[in-house]
Amino acid sequence: MKIERFPRLLRLLALALLDSLVALIAIWIALAVQYETLNPYRPSVYMIAGMVLCLILGLWISGVYKTVLRFVGEEVLIRVLIAALLSVGSIYYAAQYVGYQADLSFWVLLVLLWTGAIITFRRFLRSWFIRAKIQTKREPVLIYGAGSAGRQLCAMLQMGSHLKPIAFIDDDTRLWGRKLMGLPIISQESIAKTIEKKSVHTLLFAIPALDKARQKQIFQMLSQYPLRVRTVPSVQEITRGEKKVSDLSDVHIMDIIGRQTIPADNQLLMQAISGLSVMVTGAGGSIGAELCRQIVRLQPAQLVVLDISEIALYHLQNTLEAIIQNENLGVTVKYQLGSVLRRRRMQRLMQDNQVNVVYHAAAYKHVPIVENNPIEGVLNNVFGTHAVVEAAQHAGVELFILISTDKAVRPTNLMGASKRVAEMILQAKHQSGSQTKFSMVRFGNVVGSSGSVIPLFQQQIRSGGPVTVTHPEVTRFFMTIPEAAQLVIQASAISAGGDVFLLDMGKPIKIKALAEQLIHLSGYTVKNDSMDDGIAIVYTGLRPGEKMYEELLITGETEATCHPMIKRGKEPSISEADLTAQLLRLRAAAKAFDYEGVEQIVHALVPEYIKVKHDNHPINHYDYE
Repeated sequence: MKIERFPRLLRLLALALLDSLVALIAIWIALAVQYETLNPYRPSVYMIAGMVLCLILGLWISGVYKTVLRFVGEEVLIRVLIAALLSVGSIYYAAQYVGYQADLSFWVLLVLLWTGAIITFRRFLRSWFIRAKIQTKREPVLIYGAGSAGRQLCAMLQMGSHLKPIAFIDDDTRLWGRKLMGLPIISQESIAKTIEKKSVHTLLFAIPALDKARQKQIFQMLSQYPLRVRTVPSVQEITRGEKKVSDLSDVHIMDIIGRQTIPADNQLLMQAISGLSVMVTGAGGSIGAELCRQIVRLQPAQLVVLDISEIALYHLQNTLEAIIQNENLGVTVKYQLGSVLRRRRMQRLMQDNQVNVVYHAAAYKHVPIVENNPIEGVLNNVFGTHAVVEAAQHAGVELFILISTDKAVRPTNLMGASKRVAEMILQAKHQSGSQTKFSMVRFGNVVGSSGSVIPLFQQQIRSGGPVTVTHPEVTRFFMTIPEAAQLVIQASAISAGGDVFLLDMGKPIKIKALAEQLIHLSGYTVKNDSMDDGIAIVYTGLRPGEKMYEELLITGETEATCHPMIKRGKEPSISEADLTAQLLRLRAAAKAFDYEGVEQIVHALVPEYIKVKHDNHPINHYDYE
């Protein structure tokens, strides 16, 4: 029968009896030391019983019996020491009253013996309970970081887990060779020997406050070992009470990339949203949904969300309503189903809701899919943007922000070219003297978006491989979805109209290296000519329209803004009259399913577009007019 099934009172009585036995042994040792014999003079039975009773009462008063036996740390040590001091002090004065004489050293020794014996006994019981609780074989793990988080994590794992800490790793040379919580502290150089000797396959990274640059260095170092690396939550998550130190997760891709972020400018965020009626198109997508999540927290007068996907709108509604309820926001959100191609519907929505700001995130963005569906790509990305721009101007919207992409710069695919045409629509509208301010924000890949390569890699690794990479030299920029959305909102606050904002994406990342690190940090090796085991990386070749690297600017000219992560670019544009003439031709070509004509007109609009020829074009056009 398990001990936990006994009544609490019965368990406390049993513990008190065991403490009494420990106290008796400690008294005998103290007397033996006092009289320098194993058969020392013994006080009366009544006095010894009184001494034991005083200790038990002291332990009760100091709250030792209220603590959970699994938690034997500094707090329990202090409580036991207080109990021993109170008990010995009381016994000392009582002994003077009955005429019992003993040296001061006896009483000091008794305090130390009682404290040490009670703590040692509890640690023994704690270890015994843990061993009894964990019947299965425990997996050996290393803990990187001998600081506060590492100690907390180790204590929690030692109290009962399928994971068994066997050593700490720390960068502090002064700690190497020492022991912490009964475990050795080793250096990075000892990792290989330890994982081979102890058959370690998992490492727990427990330095939540470490800066991103140093964290990236450590993860790059760890990627040379076949270790699955898991991390403790961030300091913010721990301090807010959202997660415990023991809530481990796999390494996030941004931990590998090591991108440094800066705190948001709350004044810019509030200036962009607070008290305004805001509309987000493509609200069910990765960026659109994150924009909505952040906007509802910035006290808008109301939020109008639009998406063509019913299921995406349904999921977004569930998410936003939960945020509003949990955070007592009191924001009105209107959920609208529909296509951005319906200009009059868009205008009516904006007028009826007195929309001040539009974030246009609706677009087809997956390069291979748009390459295989060029007509739909042009209709949605070009004419969908044109319809929403016209609607915003006629509805008197104050500010219009287009979510653009780095693929619009010297595009090699129709998706990127169509987004560049969308940018040109805004530029032409701004030059025409519109009262509405039109600006756009360009950025690269966001981690975790639908169709992102990172979730694909992770799924392939979980399935045992292979991991597919298009080319060994291909590179990409990366940013998290929350950071991108936050910077878009801040950029809108500093928009003067006609702006081409560029987000600081950091340094480009080689996709091959990223795949290798993900494989290693998931606990596997990369299969190659000298390594038969592990997960293979297979090169599939560049997809139609795919670039080896991405850029953010056509001309190369930028100027700083008041935000260090946002720059303003200078890009060529054409007049609204010339653009309108070309758009009329483009619409006619799309309506006639003239694929070659669509390519030619887009190339005429975007001369830097490198035309990609396709042999087969499936017919999937729908008349939206």
